[in-house]
Amino acid sequence: MRPDVVMTMPHLVVNVQAVLSARSHLDFPLVMVPFLHEHDPNWDISLMAAALSVADAVIAQTGHEVERLAEAYGVERRKIFMTSEGVDVAPEAMPQPKRRKRVIFLGRQVKSKGIGDLIEAMRLVWPKHPDAELAIAGIRVPESSEVDAHISALPPSDQARIVQCGTVTDKEKSNLLQSARCLVLPSRIESLGMVILDAWAHARPVVTWDLPVFRSTVDDGVTGLLADPRRGFSGARRSDSVHA
Repeated sequence: MRPDVVMTMPHLVVNVQAVLSARSHLDFPLVMVPFLHEHDPNWDISLMAAALSVADAVIAQTGHEVERLAEAYGVERRKIFMTSEGVDVAPEAMPQPKRRKRVIFLGRQVKSKGIGDLIEAMRLVWPKHPDAELAIAGIRVPESSEVDAHISALPPSDQARIVQCGTVTDKEKSNLLQSARCLVLPSRIESLGMVILDAWAHARPVVTWDLPVFRSTVDDGVTGLLADPRRGFSGARRSDSVHA
């Protein structure tokens, strides 16, 4: 029996290149999961298209991704299969009836995730809601120093409204989401945004950008708010969405 090979391909890193090299010499079924990150400056559509051309099947996560794979990468539609992602939620992770005036960011604490945009959006919220809190949680890497510098440049009163949680356990993440009014995903380079599913699993709305990838998942005004990327998060229908 020939083994199936399933691999993720957010970038053509060494392990991905090794599989592609093996595929050029050996006959085995190859399923590829591209996780399109087209706003990443290092993303090369032509290289990705060449890699995807050798796959027997390609897994897409959203309807938007299905269309992009067919139109921009030349993947035959018969080879594209859309599957849904899921998240695990502990049985006790039930929404709290009373929530703090807290906005949550979950993800790697890097500039490319748009944390700076979120901080500036909160500075529009704080004059109206000075008791609102921004909690930033996620793994820290060397690039996190850029986020730290942004926060350090804020007035002390604004710095005091930001809680940096660092890496959190699944339980801690669940507790944060249960206590929050909403989750904000300020990144423009996502292929799906798994934290959106985490928020919904805790019955929390999300605020993110009005981009094709997010329009494929977020029902604006129902399950979250979509902000105009040209105007920043002030382009959301309610800049004080902490009350959502």
